[in-house]
Amino acid sequence: MLNTINYEQFKTFASNTKNAKTIEEIDVFFNYLKKYMQECSKGNEEVAEKLLHKAGRVICDLNSKCHKETRKYFLTNIINICDSKQLENLMGCFLLGIIKSEKMLSDDAKVYVEISKKVI
Repeated sequence: MLNTINYEQFKTFASNTKNAKTIEEIDVFFNYLKKYMQECSKGNEEVAEKLLHKAGRVICDLNSKCHKETRKYFLTNIINICDSKQLENLMGCFLLGIIKSEKMLSDDAKVYVEISKKVI
């Protein structure tokens, strides 16, 4: 499993950025992530893969913006957005980071944990 995401650093960056375009991109990323999870749960692999690549492009762009603003990356490795398995691992790590950080281990979050286990 890739352990490339530092969710706390991403969360800090997201809360501190003043750039409206960056805030929009964060919303777009979470939207793609949500749609990706929905398509995975429906078994629509082709649609899910397209959403995965879109989310990958957005997260890589956000990573660059984070470095420009804070001099730190929240992704510690270079992500190849053409590599579906690497992107799946990244999204799985990101989801698990959110679940752990936000202490979302209630019954509602079990669905997301199961989906993220399939991704990883």
